[in-house]
Amino acid sequence: MRAHPSYFDSILAARGDNRVLLSDDRPSRALATEATGVKGVWSQAAVMSALVSQKITLDDYCKVAVTLAEAGYFYTSVNCGTFIYALRQSNWAITPTIQALIALLARPQNDPVGVLAVLAELMRVGWAQKPDDRDYEDLFAELFLGFRKAQPRCDLVALAQMTFSNVAGVLLRQLFDARFADELRNSTQLTPIAVVAAEINELRHRVGSRITGSLNNALRRASNWQPEPLQLPIGHPKS
Repeated sequence: MRAHPSYFDSILAARGDNRVLLSDDRPSRALATEATGVKGVWSQAAVMSALVSQKITLDDYCKVAVTLAEAGYFYTSVNCGTFIYALRQSNWAITPTIQALIALLARPQNDPVGVLAVLAELMRVGWAQKPDDRDYEDLFAELFLGFRKAQPRCDLVALAQMTFSNVAGVLLRQLFDARFADELRNSTQLTPIAVVAAEINELRHRVGSRITGSLNNALRRASNWQPEPLQLPIGHPKS
């Protein structure tokens, strides 16, 4: 391995001051540890530690993660917060930054369970924070297209259905819980609870239909075929 003299200077400086070597190159960190005993850490792990210890803000952490994604560091971890931060910065426009985050999320090597968790949270939080329905549709059209490019054999409809099934119960229950008490207070003593519950369920159905409508449109835009529409798993919330 041929390295620039500054690399060895950095190792010696870290060793002399008993510090940790900050490097985003794994072989460099491994060599430093093996040759001199200097421990190393990469940028995202360092800022995560700073976030946990409350030395930086969540926005600071997301800014670093977005910068790493833009630079093509494909071992960068992304989550819903990273996406929402980048979307706020772009006013929900689909920029190269958003596309870089999508490319990281859609990598075939990623843990499918973790990917579904990120998509589900983004589906839920994104709906609450979107400027309008079209922006939400644009985001998921780009997400589904990213998965189609990275994983040509990926069943986009199954991916969307599994994700929506994971989030629908939480999203719609939150809506029920938020509105049920208000509806009871605004009703009279003669109003049956069943009537109030039916009105809330109707609202839940309208919201759910809007979400699935946006997701179905996103699937059509990302696909070369006419996918079967997503089903709306809406019923009475479980106690």
